[in-house]
Amino acid sequence: MRQRVHAILWLKELEEEEEKKLGHPLDDSVELLLDACPEVIETRFKRKPDTKESDHQNGSALWLKGSFMEENKKSPISSSYLMYISERLVSSSKESQLGDQNPFVVSYLISSCGFSPGAAISASKKIVFESSDKLDSVLTLFRSHGFTKPQISSLIRKYPSLLIASATKTLLPKLQFFHSVGVSNANIAKILAKYPRPSFYSLENKIIPVFNFFKSLVGTVENVVIVLKRESRLINCDIENVARNIAILRENGVPETKIMSLLTYFPCTMTHEHDRFKQMAEEIKKMGIEPSKYLFVIALYVLTSVNISTQKQKFEAYRKWGFYEDELLMAFRRYPWFIK
Repeated sequence: MRQRVHAILWLKELEEEEEKKLGHPLDDSVELLLDACPEVIETRFKRKPDTKESDHQNGSALWLKGSFMEENKKSPISSSYLMYISERLVSSSKESQLGDQNPFVVSYLISSCGFSPGAAISASKKIVFESSDKLDSVLTLFRSHGFTKPQISSLIRKYPSLLIASATKTLLPKLQFFHSVGVSNANIAKILAKYPRPSFYSLENKIIPVFNFFKSLVGTVENVVIVLKRESRLINCDIENVARNIAILRENGVPETKIMSLLTYFPCTMTHEHDRFKQMAEEIKKMGIEPSKYLFVIALYVLTSVNISTQKQKFEAYRKWGFYEDELLMAFRRYPWFIK
């Protein structure tokens, strides 16, 4: 209740100023704003004990602006008064020493991208813009290609520079390529939401060669999608290094079906530095695990996914618990996952 009274007094002050400026009374927008966003009032006007007053006011102002802009799409709130309130809320954030963040950027990230005030302030340090036209075109592009609101928010949070990229020259060609080779909008969204950087990679020099390389290995677009959904960063992999690692497996007698399983389900295994990869393959053979067995693939994945220092710590812990070396070796041969 105290939070609502605080909000009413604050907003009424702004309303009275606007009425004086216009020379006539406004409608009941204050009440509509408060009724539309009750949860905002309860959470944003209640300062936490460990929060500075200036930070509290700043966060409340920016959050309210974003919330009101969103609620205005669903509630009959006076547009002119809403815009006035929005500008005053941003002004109050300046008075609260917002610092070098751009209030327009912060409020846009909150209202259009679903950012929290803290995340918006942090991201605003990485991008600069004064108009929303270019940003709106980027968001519209993602929405038209099936990206959900959470996926778009995740994209922008991980890589804020996407907002100021050219929707037609930089982003659209990548989406068109994936679509042209048979990747669904839903899968494109999942791949890029997990790892947005490929949106800025060269289509001709990086994305297309990597995609075609993996397709030549795993056989179908569907399998490439499985690979990229498991590890989107593979779009930036060194395909020559991956090819050398595959050659090592073939030289050691690993069947093609096992290599395909490794690429499909444990793709990061194949991106390890070649000399280290070759060394691990030799170590697994010395442990008595046959390259023709699926267990060899599992062992290779486990060793490449657990760094050497962690492996040593785990083996040392087992020794302290009374395990002998031959027992540890036997355990690894039977179930490599035990050191994962």
